[in-house]
Amino acid sequence: MYQIVLLVFIAMPAFSSVDEQNFEGFGTIKTDFGLKVKKRYGERGVTLQGCYGLLTVPTPNLEDERKFAFSFKMGPADDTTRWFGNEYKLKKNEKWAGLTYRITDRFEFSANGLSYDRVSSPDVGYFNSTGFANGFGLKYTVASQDICIGFHWAPISANEVNKLDLFQVEHFRNLYITVTEDLRENIYAFLNLKSCYSALKEIEVAPNQMLEVGQKNFLVGTLGLEYKDSPVYSLILEAQMFNYRDLIVENPQSYSFNIGYRRANKDFQLELAAFDIHSNPRGMIGVNWSWN
Repeated sequence: MYQIVLLVFIAMPAFSSVDEQNFEGFGTIKTDFGLKVKKRYGERGVTLQGCYGLLTVPTPNLEDERKFAFSFKMGPADDTTRWFGNEYKLKKNEKWAGLTYRITDRFEFSANGLSYDRVSSPDVGYFNSTGFANGFGLKYTVASQDICIGFHWAPISANEVNKLDLFQVEHFRNLYITVTEDLRENIYAFLNLKSCYSALKEIEVAPNQMLEVGQKNFLVGTLGLEYKDSPVYSLILEAQMFNYRDLIVENPQSYSFNIGYRRANKDFQLELAAFDIHSNPRGMIGVNWSWN
């Protein structure tokens, strides 16, 4: 978390004026002391976190983006867990909704909600759960440097956090920074560092005596690649690395891969995505709707 706060101060010198010029084929290009940021055909896709971006990576806002966006995504997921030496299969169904509002060219407000149900096999009531969680966040874009920084927070209790899996917690409580690089004319790279955390928890150890357990923290580093040859479609690949730090995780997963495809018209996008494709895949289908 402290590393990200430090990066925020490094990024702050971008409060300088930005001039604009129009170039055929690329749309708006912003210049700031000779630095250029390409349009990338607009970025109407919405992350599970609720903000503009890739599948899990928030990306810097561009000035020609629309002010509002709404997304809805749903799909199944399978997982396995061990409890008292026995292995159990978990089946989950998730429905994600996100809402984005660009307050200014640089600031973006986002909110997201998750409705889920989970059942185990063999059936164990401890694992079975149905619930809902929601949160909100704020993102700031340093346009001249192609960087964005932000946070997302969910007002849920420690007991509610415990019902979520780590994939879900990742999108509800975090601080992050994303830097961007244009690898080729139509291929863009996004490097994201995210510090995720749980909630404070109080445990009653004796009558009128409570033990406070602090927030547990874990890190997620993601390299996202997007191929966008036109405003109509884009292909996305994300490679994630995990550092669970404060968490005690049995057989921790240290990496995962996500893939996605988006096809758009003027106002809508159809999205197909698969998360953690090599281990515990989550398939999702969704739509994004953006407008001014």
